[in-house]
Amino acid sequence: MLKGKAFWIKPDGGIIHVRTSHINEIICNPEMFGTTEQEIDLSYAKYKEKKGVEGDARKEHIIKAVNKGFIRIRHYVRECYWSINVLSMDEKTKSHLRKWALTIIESETGANDRVVLNMGDSENRKCFIKDLLNIKN
Repeated sequence: MLKGKAFWIKPDGGIIHVRTSHINEIICNPEMFGTTEQEIDLSYAKYKEKKGVEGDARKEHIIKAVNKGFIRIRHYVRECYWSINVLSMDEKTKSHLRKWALTIIESETGANDRVVLNMGDSENRKCFIKDLLNIKN
């Protein structure tokens, strides 16, 4: 069950509101994420997990999507912060994050919501949503 809000930002900048879970979006739309239903099934079989479970197969597919330029965003209500996973902070990524941040600020007045940016192997970066409007490298 979705407890907080969640989004995918596509490599072209399109924003997808995640209805249930990030992995469910990949399972329901494999082609959009550059994979196939067969690859997803094989991954879940490899880890001996039920399809859709949030385990190792899920992690594998989330990482693949991020490596293809998708941005994963999840709001954690209890901890009161947004988690954002990106491959790198290139100009395209920063532009997509600015657009998303502006949408959140305009629709929810969440300018002062905390954000944790995860850029793969590098250290997590902490900021506020409003900081994404002027994000630097």
